[in-house]
Formats: sequence, C-alpha cells, structure tokens
Amino acid sequence: MPNLVRAHIWVKGRVQGVGFRAHVEYHARQIGGLTGWVRNVGYDTVEAVAEGERENV
Repeated sequence: MPNLVRAHIWVKGRVQGVGFRAHVEYHARQIGGLTGWVRNVGYDTVEAVAEGERENV
C-alpha cells in the first residue's frame, strides 16, 4: 500500500508578479507523482496543497 500524505502550505511575502505559482507548479511536475493545486490568497499569500507518496511531497 502506498504511503500517501498531503501537505497544506501557505507562503506569505512577495508572491505576486514574480512567477511564484508557476515556479511551484513547474517543480511539482518535475518531481512527478503529485496532485494538488496552488492559488493566490489576497495580495501577499499563496496557498498550496500537494498530495502523493511521502518521499515526493
């Protein structure tokens, strides 16, 4: 049985206008085996959820 975990992450700071969401999505695709999402919350916060096997998350 796979060892599945979920990480729910908030990053606060300068996250808009710098390609932060695209950066997170790119690296998640490079790791592979992950599902989830990333979104802006307000002006200075990004929220993300990643699910997959422990070593990938």
